[in-house]
Amino acid sequence: MREDVRKAWEWSNKFLFSISNILEKHFKGLTFVAPPQLDLKNCTDYIVTSNELKIACRIRDIPYFYKYGDFTIRNKRLSGTKTEWEKIKEGFGNFYFYGWGIPPNVIYYQIIDLNILRYPENVKIIDEIDNNQKYNKDHMTGFISIPRTTLEQFGCIKYTNY
Repeated sequence: MREDVRKAWEWSNKFLFSISNILEKHFKGLTFVAPPQLDLKNCTDYIVTSNELKIACRIRDIPYFYKYGDFTIRNKRLSGTKTEWEKIKEGFGNFYFYGWGIPPNVIYYQIIDLNILRYPENVKIIDEIDNNQKYNKDHMTGFISIPRTTLEQFGCIKYTNY
């Protein structure tokens, strides 16, 4: 595992307890962290046992909430490895937990219904956002930024605390 990926994983793992509590509150079931293979291949970070929901997850540092407050998702990789957006479009995952916090606490979050996000008319709009492609500092991965207002228009924000 690359050093930057390992550090990001360690940082996000500080939120496991906080995220699990939020998911259990909303989905009324025992939540556990998915095996790494599900995370890497199927856009699944958590599984809720009561209904076998598969939940993708991203947690960001709190300043990103105040500066942007958007939903960013990787949609390009120069390596050719499938991106989160490609996996979602293929049907992986039921929900996406997207939060901002200060370790170990999630401060703000939204839980996005991926089945609604995948509606063809929504995918078309999001793919058009692709024209505003942004790249990470490494220039190896690209992402799109979806404004909260767009998610609200789609009706795909299932739960939020802000």
